[in-house]
Amino acid sequence: MKQRQTRYVSLWIVATIVAFIPTIATAQSKTRVIPKKAPKNVQIVKTDDSVLTVYADGFGFCNGSTQGRGTGLDLGNGQSADFDNIKQIDVLGFDDGKAKLRITLINKKSIEFSSRCDETYGPTGRNDMGDVSVPFRQVKQVVFPR
Repeated sequence: MKQRQTRYVSLWIVATIVAFIPTIATAQSKTRVIPKKAPKNVQIVKTDDSVLTVYADGFGFCNGSTQGRGTGLDLGNGQSADFDNIKQIDVLGFDDGKAKLRITLINKKSIEFSSRCDETYGPTGRNDMGDVSVPFRQVKQVVFPR
């Protein structure tokens, strides 16, 4: 009789575990945390005031250069600014073909610097229609909406 009870208890434990596996798997898949302030999209405002919206995932700031690929923007002085901390980037003009930029962080501090990217490169990404690439000469501002 004791062997039979042990077998039923063992079967009950296995059945309970099997029944909860989908719940555990679902709970684990929902634990991916996206920072509260991380933008889902990035808006590229062109000099003609038209706006192109691209996904933040895969956004690049300077196509053809290591500056601005991935999760942040290299300021060229050993410092970088994470895209998650940037509110907007303004293109102020060009000096010897290089873009002069002002970055406004989400804490409202701003930084001005000369980009290592020349005017033929610019923000890149993807949207519902496909790949997006805009040369700096056509970029007025890049906005990371929150």
